Amino acid sequence: MLTGKLKLKGDLTTIVRYTKAAQELTECATRVPVEWPDER
Repeated sequence: MLTGKLKLKGDLTTIVRYTKAAQELTECATRVPVEWPDER
């Protein structure tokens, strides 16, 4: 988040309070297979 690679909407103080949960959610999201369409 601090490097600008992850954008969040919502209460930052809640995210900071639950840092471990936020890390787990981010890790889970990276495991979802994604196919990006070709840009034209």
